[in-house]
Amino acid sequence: MRQTVSCARALPAVLACLLALATSGCSNAPEGNEYVDYDGTTLTVEGTEFERARETSFDHKVYPGRIVISAWPAALPRTLVHIKRYGLILEGHTENSRLLVKVPEGYEWQWAAAIESKLGRETTASTDPKTAPLPMLATGPGPGLRSIVQMAEEREAGAAGAVRAKRTPAPRDPLPEEVRQAIRDRYAAIEKMGGMTFSLPSNGASTVVHARLYDVSKIACSPSVHDRQYSWDCSATIKRSICSGNCTPSFSDATEAPERISVSWNPETQRFDAGR
Repeated sequence: MRQTVSCARALPAVLACLLALATSGCSNAPEGNEYVDYDGTTLTVEGTEFERARETSFDHKVYPGRIVISAWPAALPRTLVHIKRYGLILEGHTENSRLLVKVPEGYEWQWAAAIESKLGRETTASTDPKTAPLPMLATGPGPGLRSIVQMAEEREAGAAGAVRAKRTPAPRDPLPEEVRQAIRDRYAAIEKMGGMTFSLPSNGASTVVHARLYDVSKIACSPSVHDRQYSWDCSATIKRSICSGNCTPSFSDATEAPERISVSWNPETQRFDAGR
C-alpha cells in the first residue's frame, strides 16, 4: 500500500519531466559552448549538423565516451587547438600523434564525423576501441603538447588579429592629399603598362592613349554603397594632358576634367589607398 502511495505521489513529477522532455526543457544533452551545440542525438559544430549514425553491425566497436584522433605532425597543433576549443578532453597520446579524446557518451559517431569534416584530410577520427592509443605515453596533454597548443593558439590569435586589422573601419574621411596620391598612383600604373588602349568608334581601329597628370583637387568623398565601413567613393577635379599614338603629353595641352576614384582604408599605413 505504501509503495502504491509513493508511486502515486511520484506520478506528477514523472509526468512533468515527460512534458518537459517533449518541449526540450528536460534534456540529457550535455552543455555546449559558443562553437558546439548538443540537441537530442544531433551535434552541431560551428553551424554544421552531425546526426547520430543509424545502428549497424559495427556499433560494438564504439569506445564509450571516447574517440581516437590521428593527426599528421603538421596538423597536430591545429588539431589540439580545436579539441580544446570544442570543450573536449585530451586523455592521452602516443608517440605517433594518436590522441585519445573524451567526448560525451552517445556522441562518439557524431564527433568522429565532425573532427574529420572540420579539420580536413590530415586529421582522421575513429570510434573503434582497437585503435585506442595504448599504451599511452602520457595522460592528458603533457608539457610538450601543452606548449604546442599554446604556440598554435597564439599563432591563430595573431592570424585572426591580422584579419580583423585588415578590416578595421576607416576612422575618418580621406584627406585631400590621400585622394591626390591615389589618383596619381592610378595614372602612374596606367602609364607603366604602356598607356591605355582604346578602340576608335569610327572604324574600330585601336590606338594607345598616354596621359600626364599635373594637379588634383579633391571635391568630396562619401562612404561606398558597397562597403560603407571600409571604402569611400571620391570625386576630384584634375588637370591633365593626353595624346594618342607614339607621343608625349604636353603641358600646353593640359585641360581640367572631373575624375572619380574609390579608395580603401589601409590600417597598416593609416591612410587611404587607391581601390578599384
